[in-house]
Amino acid sequence: MSKTTNKAQALDRDRKFVAALAEHFTGSTVLTLAGVETKVKDMQRMLQDHIDAQDAADAIRAKWQTATATARAKEARVAGLLPALRIHLLSEYGGASQIVADFSFTPKPRKTTVDAQAAGVAKRLATRKARGTLGKKQKAKITGEVAPVVDAPVDGASTPPVGSDDVSKPAVAQ
Repeated sequence: MSKTTNKAQALDRDRKFVAALAEHFTGSTVLTLAGVETKVKDMQRMLQDHIDAQDAADAIRAKWQTATATARAKEARVAGLLPALRIHLLSEYGGASQIVADFSFTPKPRKTTVDAQAAGVAKRLATRKARGTLGKKQKAKITGEVAPVVDAPVDGASTPPVGSDDVSKPAVAQ
């Protein structure tokens, strides 16, 4: 017998024990298990009580799962209804209406005032100007020009121009 069993395996095992006890022992037979004398009839009743309790718990769990699935399905149907009703009531009667208040709907409060938003815009522009930051389009307009590179001879040594066929070594100053 495996040491790890799941609930279904344990219940199946208990059912087999009840059947085997009924088949091989009479109800009045007494067995000594772990130093305790127990009647076979009592063991069968304990095992059957365990089986019945597990079956009842499984039935209740299945009923609960069905009820939960039903509640979630109905919640999904209602979830789209309430926002639409809120929008309708607010647009039809206005946010200050008693009808809207009866539904416990209130207009969403503004997070910031117009003055605060204007101050924020001015502060953002001042910060960008102080830091010299530019947006994506302003950066794209800026292009740099590369100055041509001029090789100056070092210590009077002359080098042939690039691309010339003269492969002689430059003169070295002594």
